[in-house]
Formats: sequence, structure tokens, C-alpha cells
Amino acid sequence: MSDVLKEKNKLSEEDGVMPKGLEAKSLAIKTVIVLAILLALTIGLKFLIGDYVEMAGGWFVNTFGYWGIFFGTVFIDTINFPLSPDFMLLFAITGGLHPVPTIIFAAFGSMVGASCAYWIGRVASNIKPIAWWMKRKEKTGHFLFNKYGHWTILIAAVTPLPFGALCWFAGAYKMNWWLFYLITLIRLPRMIVPFILLYLGWSIA
Repeated sequence: MSDVLKEKNKLSEEDGVMPKGLEAKSLAIKTVIVLAILLALTIGLKFLIGDYVEMAGGWFVNTFGYWGIFFGTVFIDTINFPLSPDFMLLFAITGGLHPVPTIIFAAFGSMVGASCAYWIGRVASNIKPIAWWMKRKEKTGHFLFNKYGHWTILIAAVTPLPFGALCWFAGAYKMNWWLFYLITLIRLPRMIVPFILLYLGWSIA
């Protein structure tokens, strides 16, 4: 049994107390705020350094195409990189890729990245660097999985919660992988909303 799983099974009374910011209302408000910030940042980027962003997006798209969007998203969601997959969507928009395949490649890249994160948590959570990193997130992970179970992944997939990090915990807690995979399908509609906001922000600026 992994150390992370042992910790989950030894929750103290304090671990049962909801950490600040994880209430449903708080998460809903944060999601709206993050989407508003995303729109505002897109408009700001277009005004301030639009030409440079378009150059970078054009280079990325011409060099890597849709597979660049896919593997970039895989990387971000596997290691919980401090960037959102929405960053890849902006590259696609500024590089002139078609919306539908862009969303599909990004969504399935996110799903593959989530599965990679799951298996890292499942088979490698005892490795010291990974255990150390998960220790930093354990209070949130313990609380959410004890309160919501497998629905934690759905919540993380559509809110500002650290999606990749919680996929690591899903693996460490030995959540059924097929159920996990089915829940990550929500990443497909999840990619649509930020894509629309990014597209609108870039178009109207």
C-alpha cells in the first residue's frame, strides 16, 4: 500500500474539515472569475503584444499542427504544469487552426494526460520526489476524495481545481481506471467554453 493511500486511510478529524475555498459556491464563483480573467487577458494580449503572439502561434501551428496541440495538452495535464491547456487553444486560434479539430485534439490530449497522471499516482506515489510533491496537495486531495469520491475528477475537470494533481491522487487511491477514463470525457465539452472566450477575446480586440 502506498504512503499516500495509508495517509488517506488515517484521516484525522481535522482532515474532515472542509479546506478553505472548496465549498461548491466558492468553486462556482472561482470558475466564473477565472473565465472572466481568461477573456480579459486575451483582449489585453491582443492589444499589447498581439503581433508577437500571432507570430508564436503561427510558428507553433506551422511546425507542429494539431499534434502539437495534442501533445502539449498531454504534457500540461500529465505533470500538472503551471499552465492551463487553454494556452494551447490560444496558440491554435492565433495560428489559424480550425475550431472543431482543435477542440477534439486538445480534449483527447487532456484525457491522455489525465490517464498518464493517474498511472503515475498509481505506480509511483512512493518515489520520493513524487511523494514529496503529493504531500503538498494531500489536504485538498484527501478531503475531496473522501467527500465526493470519484466525482472529484469531474469537479476538477470543470473548475479551477488542479486537474492533473487530482488525477495523481485518483491513481494513488486506486480509483477504478475505466470509471476514471469515462469521467475524463467531460474534458471535451470543457474545452468548448474557454475556446469560445479566447476566440471572442482575440476577435473583438
